[in-house]
Amino acid sequence: MKYATKVFFAISNVFNSRDKKMDKVGRTAKKIVNETEKPWPNPEPIKPSYSPVIRLTKNMLPNVLFNYSKDQAYRFNDASSEFVVSSIITCASALIGASCKIAPKQKDKRWTVTQALWCFNIGEPSLLKTPTTRVGVNLVNFAQNEVINPNNIIRENEAKIKEKQIKALSAQAYDELESGDEEAAQLLFEQASKLKDSIEPLRNVITNDCTPEALVIHLESNPNGCLIVRDELHGWLSKVISSDNTSERSLYTEAFEGSNSYSQKRITREKVDLAAMHVGVLGCIQPDRLRPLLAGRSNGESNDGFYERFQLGIFSNSQMKYTDSLTCEALQNKMEHIFCCLASLKEQNINICANFTPEAQLVWNQWAPEQAEKTIAETTNMQSVMGKYPSLVAKLSLVFQLITEAESHSDYNTFSPTGDVSYSSLKQAIFFSELLLSNNRRIQEFVSKNNEVDVINQLVNKLEKLPAQFSLRDLQRKGWTGLKTSEHCRKALSQLESLGYIRKVNLAQQGQKSIERFLKNPKLSG
Repeated sequence: MKYATKVFFAISNVFNSRDKKMDKVGRTAKKIVNETEKPWPNPEPIKPSYSPVIRLTKNMLPNVLFNYSKDQAYRFNDASSEFVVSSIITCASALIGASCKIAPKQKDKRWTVTQALWCFNIGEPSLLKTPTTRVGVNLVNFAQNEVINPNNIIRENEAKIKEKQIKALSAQAYDELESGDEEAAQLLFEQASKLKDSIEPLRNVITNDCTPEALVIHLESNPNGCLIVRDELHGWLSKVISSDNTSERSLYTEAFEGSNSYSQKRITREKVDLAAMHVGVLGCIQPDRLRPLLAGRSNGESNDGFYERFQLGIFSNSQMKYTDSLTCEALQNKMEHIFCCLASLKEQNINICANFTPEAQLVWNQWAPEQAEKTIAETTNMQSVMGKYPSLVAKLSLVFQLITEAESHSDYNTFSPTGDVSYSSLKQAIFFSELLLSNNRRIQEFVSKNNEVDVINQLVNKLEKLPAQFSLRDLQRKGWTGLKTSEHCRKALSQLESLGYIRKVNLAQQGQKSIERFLKNPKLSG
């Protein structure tokens, strides 16, 4: 009897266990049906999501520069005012050139910063990059015609007179040699040499011809510096970053510093010796065209500090609207006057090394150590960018100070800076550098974010190769590009779920662990 009872209970347990399993399977199937029958959203487009950027505000710029930039941007269908500002600052810096530098530190005055800035405005073709970037270039051209070209005519006429005198002195020297008076000939040759050295070259701030040889020759005639302007920067960039042009890349890298000497020797030309090189760069580029530079920097192939020199990089996705407005004449006149003042610095042979006022120096002394701490805490790529921000902020503060002083000076022919950089100019530079840093983060995200998008798009195209109910492990086993680890797979699936392509369900409980499965949006096959 006892044995029969045990057998009965054993058989009962088997059937109960089977019933429970069948019940669990039923519940699982029911749950899948319920999840499938829930309304599915339309899948959203797959596109990169970048970090937000800081927008331009009044406290970042001198009032006249802020108002003019906003006015010009609005005139171009309310385009990016940051595009306008970056071009104006870069162009102003090029006009200042080697005439003015700044010693930011309170004690160590051997460290000086010269005014060389590189800028690229990044955006899709529809964002009116070229006309907004040309705003600064047009101001330089105005100053070139108004201030520099009249003096170029004088320089050219003086050069003709001196060349004639040099020719006459040389002829006399050869006559003395023939007569046997070497001492007299030597004196005449020395006079001719001094006269040749006194010839002032014609000054042209902007150049579009960027071959190394042409640039060095241009700099020989423009010791105060020059600005390379390219409406489409891709052609220049692709050539410079090419592995076949390491010497050209090195030339531009050194020219950014503004104080490095350079010597060029060619068989077909006389040797060119430059005491210092000062080169600014300004142009526009589409995001996809920037990939080679960013990718090379990321994988270490071209991580030599070239990218970091583009300190004024604006990556805009502004939403424009149609406008029809005239330029504010008062603001236009003010900015043209300011640029004429900046152009006159070299014409007057002004050469100053600016310092912070006592109040501004206190701000710098607090900001610079804090900036160093923030830099150390960043990733390696960001460290290389932020490491140049002390020199960037010093440059910006000097540009803002000179713009402020020039606005209030009545005659650009007699403009002479005080050499003191104020508290407000430094604070504006610090605030504006934060805007630039936020844009730089977005620029550096471009390659990684687009690579993620490529992986997600690939996964969407291959979803049909996965089971109707698939697991993370099912996906990982495929070994598709960018999806070889569980971490990469989970991240990709999470993104697809947020965009409505798949739905995650927990089908059952096994102890404390869920069975995780993914269902595909039926609209994908429609």
